[in-house]
Parts: sequence; structure tokens; C-alpha cells
Amino acid sequence: AFDRRGLGWAVEVLNTPARFAEIRTAEKRILPLVEIATLLRRLVTGLGGRELRLESAPTPYTDTETLFLPGELKAASREINFRLYKAMAVHHWAQTCYGTWRAEVLAILRAFPEQSAVLLSFAALERLRLDACIAREFPGAHRDMQALSRELDGQRSLSEPWRRVAAAFDNPTASGLDS
Repeated sequence: AFDRRGLGWAVEVLNTPARFAEIRTAEKRILPLVEIATLLRRLVTGLGGRELRLESAPTPYTDTETLFLPGELKAASREINFRLYKAMAVHHWAQTCYGTWRAEVLAILRAFPEQSAVLLSFAALERLRLDACIAREFPGAHRDMQALSRELDGQRSLSEPWRRVAAAFDNPTASGLDS
């Protein structure tokens, strides 16, 4: 502690060892984006052959040229943080690959008086659609994302709705979703 932060920090460590142990434990589970940014860029390029930039942002999103991911993740472990970064990267890559932003989403939303409710509905349906695309094209990534989802929020798998949505996109008239 003295070598890293000086005498004041070293004295603090000596006076409060339990707090120091708590801080060290928390630091061990934090995963900064910069540590895995190169790997994530290669992963995304490998998925679609198109290189996307990767930048830090408080909330994950994409502008179709850059994937914006949190600067660091602090989940239960570094391993879960790593898997969560991969899942976010794959999902936002899928938005660029499978055409989420080809439609004029904002213009469409402006036509509705309850824009926030419509946006939430759009996001939920789009997640199902993208998950179905990922499941069809990259089943291993889909399985990893499902396992991570179950670990993080304890929900059972939503694979049945995904199968129905995937089937609807493959054959809309048979599913009754073409109207």
C-alpha cells in the first residue's frame, strides 16, 4: 500500500484491515473495458467481417459504427463480467448486422402519443428478434448468453418465445404474424 499510494494510505490500511480487505476483494472482481477491448473488437469483426470501434459509455448502445460499453463492470466476478461484456458486444453487433437501425425508429415512435411505452415494447420485441437471429446463426453464443441471463437474474430460459419469434420470421404466414 505504501509503494502504490504513499504513507497516508499505508497507515489507513494498518488502522482498518477489514476495510482494506473489502476494497481489495471488490477490486478483484472489477473488469475494465480496456483490458478486453482488443479481444471484443476481434470477436465482433469475426462475427460479421466488419470492424466496429469500441468506446466506453455509461450505458451500452451502438450508433452502427461504434459499440459503446461501460468502462468497467462490477458483477459477482471477473469471469461473469467478461461473459457479460461479450454478451453486450454480440447483442449490439446484432443490432448493426440484422438491421435494427435501418428503419427510422425515432420517426416511427414520434407517431405515437405514448412514446415511452412504445419504445419499451419495441425494445422487448427487438431483443426477441435479435436473440432469435443469434440463436439461428451462432447457437454457441446464444447458449452462453442464455446461461449468463439465468445466472444474473435467475429467470428461466425464454427459449420457447425465441423459437416462436424465429419461426415467425422464417414463415410469417404460417405463424399468423403477417397481419
